[in-house]
Amino acid sequence: MDHLTAWADGGTTDDDNLDPTCRHHHRLRHESRWDIDDHPDGNTAWISPLGGTYNTDPPPF
Repeated sequence: MDHLTAWADGGTTDDDNLDPTCRHHHRLRHESRWDIDDHPDGNTAWISPLGGTYNTDPPPF
């Protein structure tokens, strides 16, 4: 699990702020310029370093 808003930045550890990611994607987000955009409807999208948006379909909890 990965915090969408980091705990150190005030993010909470609950369903609304957690995203299931594998180790590869967790490291991609935290060790590169890729980021995640969290939508109000619960969907997320990956944002590339060049600004491209790639929608995801997260698995249900």
